[in-house]
Amino acid sequence: MKKKNIGSLIFNAIVLIVCISLVFYFIFSKDGLKDLLSSSQGINLFWLFLAAVCHMCNSLTDSLLTWQFIRYKYKNVRFFDAMKVAMVGHFFSAVTPGASGGQPMQVYSMAKMNIDVGYGTAIMFQKFLVYQVTATLYSLVAFLINMDFIFKAINAGAVWIFVILGLLSQLVVMALLVVVCYCPKPTEKLIVLAEKLMRKFKFKNVDQKINSARGQVRLFHKYNKNLNKDVKLMVKAFIEQFILISFGFAVPYCIYRSLNLEGATLLQMISSQSFVTMISSMIPLPGASGAAEYSFSLFFGCFFTGGTMKSAILLWRCVTYYGTIFVCAPFALITKGHGKSIAKIAETMQETTDELMQDIENQEEGISNTTTETEEKETICKEI
Repeated sequence: MKKKNIGSLIFNAIVLIVCISLVFYFIFSKDGLKDLLSSSQGINLFWLFLAAVCHMCNSLTDSLLTWQFIRYKYKNVRFFDAMKVAMVGHFFSAVTPGASGGQPMQVYSMAKMNIDVGYGTAIMFQKFLVYQVTATLYSLVAFLINMDFIFKAINAGAVWIFVILGLLSQLVVMALLVVVCYCPKPTEKLIVLAEKLMRKFKFKNVDQKINSARGQVRLFHKYNKNLNKDVKLMVKAFIEQFILISFGFAVPYCIYRSLNLEGATLLQMISSQSFVTMISSMIPLPGASGAAEYSFSLFFGCFFTGGTMKSAILLWRCVTYYGTIFVCAPFALITKGHGKSIAKIAETMQETTDELMQDIENQEEGISNTTTETEEKETICKEI
């Protein structure tokens, strides 16, 4: 077995042990779920059901968004097919570090439906861009609306460092995505800068990597240009993304009410969840294990009182993370034996990129030849 595989196996085992340990801790420790169930407070199953419904609506809205992007070019694709793509993405985002496996596996799932790999990649890029812009604006607006409450609720200076870093990282990622998607010239400058840094630090196969990056960017521009022409599609995408995020951010409020607690508003809960999501996204672990639970305890500490925090964290993670893995796992079966197929898709994508670059070079050469011929004709006319 290769060292890389052994390292990956050990890492996954550690993450699994951490997750199981946290579950047992939140159930059996003092003031855990076991104590809550045996107390008079209990759990309101109606609100717990609503939490699950909110998360389900989040996933279905994502499926709808994926379906609309696919149907822009492939009209015969069914909603259920798009839902399979979305669920595969949720599953692999949950079980891979930094949610890195979600988008490639969605591209693979679309490829199995005979959807062009380049177009599938452009869909994932557009969806990520829409999400990043919406989530960043959502967090900023939530912060501004509830600024007084947030300053009172969060006293620890270290927490504010994470909040500021989270906001800045989201703004930087959003800016880079916009540049790559809409601004070819600045993107080329970024690629040149990356090339210089790679040569300075003596990376291997620099020319191959840079040429591939240029080709991928041009491929994105080609497909994204077509998608962005449909203003109605993009407006619907942003609206649906806003609804999608709202459903996801409403889950903690339902958990709060399921523990028979009152006093906090839905808007306050949504604001706090926006910061939890923002900070968790910075942690390169499957499901941000450990970091998600800790950030939840920081931002919701003023809401869940009387020994309900551990139960709240466990119920929240069961609905949003463990439940996602359980529900989406059957959809991930369509990716069985994906290793060789993904390699084939990557090869196909590279071939598509090479063809696109060749077309661009031919067009540039054609323009150059036309210009030369025009200059020659003008010279002959002057001589005559």
